[in-house]
Amino acid sequence: MRIVMNAVNTASAGGWGVFRGLVPALSAVATDDEITVLLPPGNSSLPMRDGARVVLVPQVRRGPRMQWRLVDDFFRLPAIARRLQPDVFFSITDLAPSRVGCPHVLLLHNPWVTYRLSRRQIGPSLRDQLIYAAYYPARFRRLWPRLARVIVQTPVMGDRLRARFGVPAERITVIPPGCLLNPGGTPLRRRRVTSAEPLRLFWPARAYPHKNHDVLAPLCRELMRRGLSDRVHFYLTVDTRSDRRGQRLLKGLRHCSSMVTNLGPLAKQQVERWFDQTDALFLPTLLESFSLTYLEAAARRRPIVTSDRDFARHACGDAGYYVDPENPGDICDRLRELIAHLNEGTVRIPDAPRDGQTGTSWNDVAARILSVLHEAAGAGGRGTLDVETSPAVAAAGGSR
Repeated sequence: MRIVMNAVNTASAGGWGVFRGLVPALSAVATDDEITVLLPPGNSSLPMRDGARVVLVPQVRRGPRMQWRLVDDFFRLPAIARRLQPDVFFSITDLAPSRVGCPHVLLLHNPWVTYRLSRRQIGPSLRDQLIYAAYYPARFRRLWPRLARVIVQTPVMGDRLRARFGVPAERITVIPPGCLLNPGGTPLRRRRVTSAEPLRLFWPARAYPHKNHDVLAPLCRELMRRGLSDRVHFYLTVDTRSDRRGQRLLKGLRHCSSMVTNLGPLAKQQVERWFDQTDALFLPTLLESFSLTYLEAAARRRPIVTSDRDFARHACGDAGYYVDPENPGDICDRLRELIAHLNEGTVRIPDAPRDGQTGTSWNDVAARILSVLHEAAGAGGRGTLDVETSPAVAAAGGSR
């Protein structure tokens, strides 16, 4: 079977995680298929198994990224599909072209399609408001009737697609993602939280509007007001070299620089090291499709402080420390609770992923996706539902 894999406009951190894990895994499991991968700019090679029937086609981009995305979705990608004549077209970008002349499967990891945020939550940028609140949902509404399957990473996303757009259940397949981090790492601290050794919170996220970094300045002020400013320290991974939003964010945090350290963008090995050097994952995000960060925190045996939202509760179960992500007072209450649990040795920690557990092996994920692609190609676009609840980050139910 001939497969064209569209990764041209992969841009988000989550999308890059899926791209780096899934493409090599597909080359390992698709032994009888020919795969052409349209690579995003800056990626001309990936680790592939010897003898893999995979062709990597790097893309060159100059100029505004949003313009290229429109040109790709409406003109270039349909033309490429007509020229290559694949048996199935597989997109792992935020959105995708509508007319490709063959069955089309989309791995949807764009939460803006399924969640509604107010303009205040998105931020003051008119561009962001138009793209996130208007264009993405409208584009998907026109796109999904032409898709053979929509693969989502949680049943939560599947339910929201059905509720908001009326996507039939038989078009939706739920396949949890894999985890690139190695299980294990440094054991959780046994020492009490003090001003000399504060609670170290790791926040690995780009400065996207939905990651909710705007709550950090008022949160720091609330911690100061409660006398906790010397007991909590945040470690961010914001890119200030190319991200103007990140630059503005850090400027607004100058008054609480003693509580915040920006590590900048991290490679995989650095993420593992910083999970080991910190005490908990802090992720007060407003929306997610499925954050790989939850799996990574579970793999490295760290508690999770995150938003009281459906996507977070699905991922963390009873093991999460849940907060109202827009209420600094509520976040402070949960941080106090976590500090008390650390001091008492009763911290709730997610179950670590195990080899062979659903959603932890990228080869397993790739094999399930390949099955969906074969079904879509064989059925000419019609298929059946394959929904499975992931236990990958289930609650531990106990204490340490």
